[in-house]
Amino acid sequence: MKIKILFLAIVAVFVASSCTIEQKIKYNKDLSGNNQIVINYGGFMEQMGGLMEGSEDLTKDLTLTESMDELTTAFQEIDGVKNVNPIINGEKGLAGFSFDFKDTKALDAAMNSYLSEDGSTTKQKKASPMYLQKKKTLSINLDNKDFDKLLGEESADMAAMMNMFDYTISIELPFPVKSISNNNYTLSSDRKTIQTTVNLQEYAEGTKDLSLKVKW
Repeated sequence: MKIKILFLAIVAVFVASSCTIEQKIKYNKDLSGNNQIVINYGGFMEQMGGLMEGSEDLTKDLTLTESMDELTTAFQEIDGVKNVNPIINGEKGLAGFSFDFKDTKALDAAMNSYLSEDGSTTKQKKASPMYLQKKKTLSINLDNKDFDKLLGEESADMAAMMNMFDYTISIELPFPVKSISNNNYTLSSDRKTIQTTVNLQEYAEGTKDLSLKVKW
């Protein structure tokens, strides 16, 4: 079973409602940190209400527990990644994961593994870094090619559904930011948190750019 079934299964079943995907990256002073991604399909549950008996068990029907166990195992094999926690709450309509990373290199390795074809961490062609930190600069390279990697062969079938998903990414740093390169992002009043929200269809089509360079 491919790691990305976590995303694809939810898309396939909950096409009748809007969903959100939220990624939070929180850095510590030593530039270790925590990464969390949560898919919220609670809107579907609210729309269904009492019309669907046993709707609270939909997550189990999607075999998400099995998928998250596989994901947890894959992350635990990556050097510098620990405290991997699956997030599954059928009643609230939540599915996702979080993990601690030793540095940005470990974060990048984990996310490249997550977006790879089969989630494997061995014998892969070295992927281009999505997250790269050098001295006082953090570069995030998230173009729509990464989205195609997530969908794989299902890309064409899923593209029409992407307007029902909003993706939010926020990055919290322990020190004030001097500059950010992408106007699609906003900077908090204390200049420590960078955030943006895009519709996944706009991201997939390349009309919204998520790549970013942060300097502090």
